[in-house]
Amino acid sequence: MADNKHLNGAMGSRRLGDMLLLPASLCGVALLIVNDHYMKRHLHNAISGKLSDIAGLLFFPLLIATGIETTRIVLRRRQWCISIGGFDSTVVVVGIFFMLMKTWQPAGQIYVWLDASLEWPVLAVKAAFVSGNFWTWPKTGIVMDTTDLMALPALLIPWWSGRRWILSHPGATGDMFP
Repeated sequence: MADNKHLNGAMGSRRLGDMLLLPASLCGVALLIVNDHYMKRHLHNAISGKLSDIAGLLFFPLLIATGIETTRIVLRRRQWCISIGGFDSTVVVVGIFFMLMKTWQPAGQIYVWLDASLEWPVLAVKAAFVSGNFWTWPKTGIVMDTTDLMALPALLIPWWSGRRWILSHPGATGDMFP
């Protein structure tokens, strides 16, 4: 029988997606929702743009780490939890990509394509019920602004909380599949 004790929620155990429930991640999502759906429409200033960057930097390292863990489970890796080194690398890659997409046009275009690709399924379902035209590609863009790089220190928050979480919750081992 499979060893699923890491799924039981015992103190110190890990669950897939648990890092998405860290305060850094939840604050990032809440800030993104409030900023993108209210502040940008009503204030539309430099502060609302910087807040979006900070929100993304709070959330995305933890989301990508969860994606790595999910991939490891799908590939049936015995040790599915991300390591400290893997998490550190994830935070560094997010920071480098953020820096590139704000300063280098090809990286900015990759971001625009990724953003539209993630947005399209949600908008397509909505459009299928409202207008019937679900093949329309979302209009998305990026503001290439080097002053946005001031948001990079925000990566320290998910880095600190993610490392602390990983160290205080030992990695789950054992086959998740019967």
